Amino acid sequence: MKLELEIAGLKKKADICMERKENLTMILLPGTVTFEFGSAKLTKTGTEAIDKIWEVLMKYPDHHILFEGHTDDVPIDEQYRRIFRSNWELSTARANAVLHYLLDKHKVDPKRMAAVGFGEYHPVSDNKIPEGRAKNRRVVIAVRDKM
Repeated sequence: MKLELEIAGLKKKADICMERKENLTMILLPGTVTFEFGSAKLTKTGTEAIDKIWEVLMKYPDHHILFEGHTDDVPIDEQYRRIFRSNWELSTARANAVLHYLLDKHKVDPKRMAAVGFGEYHPVSDNKIPEGRAKNRRVVIAVRDKM
């Protein structure tokens, strides 16, 4: 598929991973690239990666996009609980931050986007080790094929 080839070409320009699941192209942005610890504010590196991804996705206006926020299983630190009650709220805020960035900067049609937070409930790695926790802190951009 052309979309996957174009996204695969971005791996050299941005710290992203990609996989295919049924009718979805899953683009993974590591949390270390997109957000600082305990924050839902995009980093400069994160916005640059999203801009590069959008350069590809804008060519596919008939594809719908779901932004998924994910965290590790370490509870929210006391100092951040006034902002985020749990990892669920943090993951949702991060997914929404990506969505709103695209709305604000690139004027993406809101009808083709949605955001959801999964908290720590869909890990991709072992939360018992630092490297595993780092892999679990991520935003996934799930692009659905044209129906």
